[in-house]
Amino acid sequence: MTAAMTFVDWLILGGYCIGILLFGTIFAKRASKNMQSFFLAGRSLPWWVIGFSAVGAYTCSGAAPGFTSLVYTGGLIGNWTWWLNYAIWMPIVAVIWAKLWRRMGIVTTAEFIALRYGSKPARIFRPSYAIYMAFGFSVMLNAYILGWLLTALCPIFGWSPLVVIGFASGLVLAYVIISGLFGAAYADVIQMGIFLVGNTILIFTALSAAGGIGGMWTKIGAQMDHNTFAAYTSPVIPSGNFGILAVVSFAILGLFYAISPSGGEGYTAQLFMAAKSEFHAQTGQLFNAIMTLIVRMIPFLFLGLLARALLPGLKDPDMAWGMLVSKYSFMGLTGLLVAAELAAFMSTMDTQTNWGASYIVNDLCRPYMRNQPDRTFVRLGRLSTALIMVIAIFIALQVQDMIKFFCFVNGVAIAFMLPVAWLRFFWWRFNIYGELIALFVGLPLSSIIWWVKYKDVSLEAMPQGIFLLFSLGWVVILTTTLLTKPEPMEKLIEFYKRCRPPGFWGPVIKAAGLDIGRQRSDTIRDVVDCVLGAAACISSVVVMTSLFGGYYTVTAISGIIFLASTTLFALRWARRTKIAEPAKKDAS
Repeated sequence: MTAAMTFVDWLILGGYCIGILLFGTIFAKRASKNMQSFFLAGRSLPWWVIGFSAVGAYTCSGAAPGFTSLVYTGGLIGNWTWWLNYAIWMPIVAVIWAKLWRRMGIVTTAEFIALRYGSKPARIFRPSYAIYMAFGFSVMLNAYILGWLLTALCPIFGWSPLVVIGFASGLVLAYVIISGLFGAAYADVIQMGIFLVGNTILIFTALSAAGGIGGMWTKIGAQMDHNTFAAYTSPVIPSGNFGILAVVSFAILGLFYAISPSGGEGYTAQLFMAAKSEFHAQTGQLFNAIMTLIVRMIPFLFLGLLARALLPGLKDPDMAWGMLVSKYSFMGLTGLLVAAELAAFMSTMDTQTNWGASYIVNDLCRPYMRNQPDRTFVRLGRLSTALIMVIAIFIALQVQDMIKFFCFVNGVAIAFMLPVAWLRFFWWRFNIYGELIALFVGLPLSSIIWWVKYKDVSLEAMPQGIFLLFSLGWVVILTTTLLTKPEPMEKLIEFYKRCRPPGFWGPVIKAAGLDIGRQRSDTIRDVVDCVLGAAACISSVVVMTSLFGGYYTVTAISGIIFLASTTLFALRWARRTKIAEPAKKDAS
C-alpha cells in the first residue's frame, strides 16, 4: 500500500498553508510598532506560549525522521545522544539562565557583551559577535533544518530538493516577515498540535500492519540474536553503543549547554527576554522541558520500533519515517502528515530566522542609526530575515550526511566554548579576552576536528570530539583570561546590580557594599533546585523507555526517584515564587 498525495491530501495541505498565513496577519500591526515588538513580542509572552514556542523551535523538520532513525538504529536508548544533555541543561536553564536573561532587559545576547564587559575590545567584539551569530550559527542551524526537511518530504512529494526548499521557505518568510516574533511564537502552539496529532494517527495505522504491539516485538526479535535484542530494548545507559565516555561527554554537554544557541543562549534566550516576567520565563522553560523530553517523544518511540519491525534492513535509516508514511498512511492522513512536517519546519525556522535577524538590526545597524524611526528598524528586520533564509538555503543544498551534521550542530560545534556558559555569569574575573578566544577559535577548530579528523565516522565519534574540544576549551580560555586584565570594577558593579548572578562575585559585591550572605544563599538554593530538576527530568525519561521495554523494576525505581525529586522541586519552587514577589516590589 502506498500513500501518494491525493486531491484530499493537497486540500488539507493547502488549508494549512492558507490558515497559517492568515494567522500571521493577526499580529502584523502589533509586530510593526517598533523593534522590540518585532523581535521580542513587546516583552509580553506568557509561560505557555514560551514553552510551546521553545519546543517548536527544537522540533524541526528533522524531528520525525531523526528521532525515528535513532530508535531504528539504536533502540530505546538511541535518543540518549541528546536526551541526557537536554535532561540536565533544561532544568538548569529554567532555574538560573531564564531569569538572568529576562532580568537584564536587553534585545540580543550580543547586547550582553556591552553590558558585561567595559574594555575597548568589548566595543569591537559586540558587532563581531553579532556577525558570527547571525551569519554563522543562525545560518548553520537553519541550513540543518532545511536539510532535514528534504529528507522528510522529498520521498513523499517526489519533487526536487530545490522545489521543496523554495516552497517551504517561501511559506515561512511570508508570515514571519509580516508578524515577527508575535506570529512565530503563537503559531508554534498550533503547529506543535498538528505535528503531534498527525504522527500519533500514523502510529495506529502502522501498528495495525505490524499485528499490534506483540507482533511488533516479535518481528523485531526475529531480526536479532538474544544479546543484540537485549541491548536494543535496554532503557538506560551505559549499554549498547553508549559507553562510559559517551555518558560523561553528554553529561558535560548538558552541564554547560547554556552557551549553545539552542540551549540557554540564542533563540532560547530571545524567548526569555520576550517573557512577561522572570516567573513566566522560568515556568515557560519548565513547561518546555516536559514537552521536549516526554510529550513529543512518545510517538517516535513507537514509530522507530514500528519502522524496525516493518522495514528491516534499511540502508538509509534516515528515510524510515518517510517510508512509513509512504507505505502505511492513507488519504487525508498523508496530507496531515505533510502539514505536520511543514509545521515542525516552520515552528523552528520562524523563531530562528527572526532571532538571527535581531543581531543584524540591533547590534550591526541600530548603534549607527540612532536617529532613525522605529519603522526603519522593522523594515530592516524583515529584509534581514529574508537574507538569512537565502544563505541557509544555499548551504542546505550542499549537505550530504545529515546524521554527521546532526552530531556537529548538537554538540561538537559548541564543545570548545562550553566553559563560557558558566564563566561569564559565575566568575567575576572572566573577561572579554576569554569570550574572544572561545568564539573565534571554537567554531573553526570544531569544524576542523569534526570534518577532517573524524571525516569517516559520525555518531560513534561524537563523544570523543566533545571531550577533546571541551578539554582544550578549558585550558585555552582559562589561560587567556588569567594572562589578561580583569574588567573595570565599575563595569562589574553595574553588571552585578542589574543581573544579580550567582557564583563567585565576592570582590564585586564587597566593592559595591552589598550583602554577600544573600547572594550565597541564593546560589546554594539554585544549585539544589538544579540537581532536583535534573533528577526529575532524567528519571522521567527512564520511566518512559523502561515502560516501552517492559523493564518494570527499572520503571518502579525510576518512578520513585521522579516522584520524590519532582515533589521536592515543586515545593521549593512554590516557596521561591512567594519570595520573589516581595523582592520584585522592593526593587521597584
